[in-house]
Amino acid sequence: MMFWETDTEIEKSALNGTQRVVMVRKMTNCPRGITLDRQRKLVFWVEDCGNRIDSSDYNGNNRKLLIQIGDASDYFYGVVFTASSLFVGGYRSGTIFKVNTASGAVVNSVQIPFHGIQGVAEYDCTLHPPAITCPGMHSPTNGITFGCSGNATESYDTVCHFGCSNGYIGSGSQSRRCQQNGTWSGREFVCGIINCTSLTIDSGGPLRIGNCGNHYEEKCNFSCPIGYRLNGSSELTCVAPGNKYPGMWDNSLPTCEAITCPGLSSPMNGTRIGCSVNETEYYDTVCQFTCNNGFIGSGSPSRKCQQNGTWSGQQFSCEIINCSSLTIDPGGPLSMSYCGNQHGAKCNFSCPIGYRLNGSSVITCVAPGNQNPGVWNDSVPTCEVVMCPVPMPPANGFRQGCTGNATKYPYSTECQFSCIEGYTRNGSSLRKCQDNGLWSGGGDFYCERILCESLQLPPSMRMNGSCSPLPGNACQFTCKRGFNLIGSAVRWCDKDGSWTGMQPRCEVVACPMLSLPTYGVLLGCNTNTTQMLYGSECRFSCEDGSIATGSTGRRCTENGTWTGTDL
Repeated sequence: MMFWETDTEIEKSALNGTQRVVMVRKMTNCPRGITLDRQRKLVFWVEDCGNRIDSSDYNGNNRKLLIQIGDASDYFYGVVFTASSLFVGGYRSGTIFKVNTASGAVVNSVQIPFHGIQGVAEYDCTLHPPAITCPGMHSPTNGITFGCSGNATESYDTVCHFGCSNGYIGSGSQSRRCQQNGTWSGREFVCGIINCTSLTIDSGGPLRIGNCGNHYEEKCNFSCPIGYRLNGSSELTCVAPGNKYPGMWDNSLPTCEAITCPGLSSPMNGTRIGCSVNETEYYDTVCQFTCNNGFIGSGSPSRKCQQNGTWSGQQFSCEIINCSSLTIDPGGPLSMSYCGNQHGAKCNFSCPIGYRLNGSSVITCVAPGNQNPGVWNDSVPTCEVVMCPVPMPPANGFRQGCTGNATKYPYSTECQFSCIEGYTRNGSSLRKCQDNGLWSGGGDFYCERILCESLQLPPSMRMNGSCSPLPGNACQFTCKRGFNLIGSAVRWCDKDGSWTGMQPRCEVVACPMLSLPTYGVLLGCNTNTTQMLYGSECRFSCEDGSIATGSTGRRCTENGTWTGTDL
C-alpha cells in the first residue's frame, strides 16, 4: 500500500495504483510532508500554512491535531516517523524539531546552519547487513566513470556508470553493480574511436581535397581552381553527435561552381561585343563597348569578369554629343525654329515675305569621327531683301509709280502702266514685286491700237465717205427716196473705240388713210396692205347723178402727203 498528499487531500492505493481512495478531504491549509507509523497504522502529515501536524488511521478516521505552532516566522516542511517520535523541519528557522507522538510536545530540536529545510529522512544502521565491498573501478581509456567514488574499494550495491569521451563509442557494460559476492556485474567497458565514411570526389572535376583521414575530429580541406567558387564549407570535420556510431561529417561535400558575373547589357545608344547575350558570363570573359554615331562613351570600354564575380572597371554609358548653341539677331529678319543642340538635331531657318534665304534652310548637328563637341554641317543662313528687275514700258505706253533710274525694285514695289491716247491697255496694268523676285500680273503688258467696230448698213441706207474705224473719224448715213432716217445721221469713232450716237435705220414713208367722199366710189389702190406707203396710188369716181370736184387719182409722195386734192 502507498500513501500521498495533494494540496487539499490525503489519498492511498495499492502499489500498482489500483484501489485508489481519498482518506482526508477539505484540508484548509497546505500539506508539506507525510509519514507512517506502521505498528499503530497511523498516518501523520504536516501543513506549512498553519504550522500544524495532524494524524488519522489508514482509513482516514480518528483524525486529530497533534501540534500547532502559531509563530508565522517559521513553517513546517517535511516529516519522518521513527521510534515513536516525529522529526519535522522548520523551513525558515533551519531547525529540525523532535515531537512526541503521544503528547505532541517538542522534546528536542537541532539547529541546522542554513535555511530552507524541505525534507527529513531517517537512517537506522540496524536495518543494514554487514559491509560488502568490490575492488575500485578505473575510468576507461578515452572515457569517464561516475556514480562511484573512485576509491580502492566500493561498497556493496554501488553502481558505476561509464561513458566515453566525445568521438569515442563504448563496448561492454555501461553500468556495473557491486554484487553480494564482492564482484562487479557485467563486462569490462572500453571506448573505441568513432570513424566517419571516407570522402571521395570526382577525380576529373574541379573540386580538390587535401590529404585527410576519417577518424573523429579529422579535418578535410577543400579548394577550387581559379575561375571557380567554392559552394559550401572549405573544411569538413568528422563529428559524432550524441557519440553515435558511425560518425558523420559536419557539413555536406562542397562543390565548385564556375564563377560568373551578371550579364552586361548593351549601353543605350551603343553596342556590346566580345560577350554573349546570356544572363551570366563566365570568369575571364571580356566585354567591350562602343557608342553609336553621335554619342561618346564614358566609363570603361573594356570590362573583365573577375574572380570575385564582379566586373572590372566602371559601367560604360553613351552620352549624346552636343554642338554649340545657335543664336540669331532677335531684331533681324531671320527666324529659327526651336531646336536643340544634340547630335542629329535639325534647326530650320526661314525669312519673312519679301526676303530670300541665302544659305541652307536646315542645319544639322553632326559629329565627324564621333568627336566631342559636335559641329553644324553648314553656316547660319542670312535673309536678303527680294528685288525685282526694272519693268520695261510697252510700245506706245509709259510707266508710273516706279520711275527713276533704279536697276532693281524691292519687294512689294508697285508699277502702273498706261497707254498713250489712241491705244488701249492689254494685260495687267498694275504690277507688284513679289517674294519670288517676279512681277505680278503674268504675261506681257502691251498697248493695242484702239479701233471702232465696223458698222453694218441696214436695207435702204447709204453711207457717205470712207467711214474709217480710227478714233476721230465720222460716218454719214442717208436713206433712199421714200424712206425716213431714224437714229444718228452722223456717228463719230470715239477715243475709247465706241461710236457716238445711235445706230440709224431707214423707215418707209407712210401717208394718212384717204377718206371716201360722199357719193364717191373707191375704184382701188395698188397695194395689198392696209398701210398707204410711199408710192401707193388710189383712184376714185362719183356715183351716177354726181359730178366730181377734185382729183380722182392720188399718189403717196416721199414726204408722206398725197398728190392732188380731196375729191
